[in-house]
Amino acid sequence: MNRERRKKIAKIQGSLGQIEQSLDALKEQAQEMLDDLNEVMEEEQEYIDNMPENLQDSEKAETANEAVENLQEAICLLEEIADLDFDQEEINEKIDAACN
Repeated sequence: MNRERRKKIAKIQGSLGQIEQSLDALKEQAQEMLDDLNEVMEEEQEYIDNMPENLQDSEKAETANEAVENLQEAICLLEEIADLDFDQEEINEKIDAACN
């Protein structure tokens, strides 16, 4: 590999650390949001569970059930962010192998 391409690779490898730090911060924020959403969802489910029998088939109950379902979907989507995997070492190893 020539010098110019090696310089580009070195720059890319330098940026990988920044990506990892940004991703770690993003994952931490996503986890905090997940915790909060789970708490809200549990509170809404508790509200439904404790609803008087005469209101269980009401519009209020239907709205609350829809809210729980939507929160569950939002939680699933946020879990994708929280579970993102980024292995800087593995990427660097592959790049180093390409340069040798």
